[in-house]
Amino acid sequence: MNDYKVRHLIVMDGDKLRGVISIRDIISEERVISRFAELAETKFLDTEVSGAD
Repeated sequence: MNDYKVRHLIVMDGDKLRGVISIRDIISEERVISRFAELAETKFLDTEVSGAD
């Protein structure tokens, strides 16, 4: 999106408009997903360590 200076994307379902996504929406989601991945990895590592006994 940055390469082409696109700030908004139209979301379509066939010929129906479903919404608009902004670059800010995508950045926010990326941060949330990254944090969930970090938490999941931490939980997995804690399970592995406690399960090794």
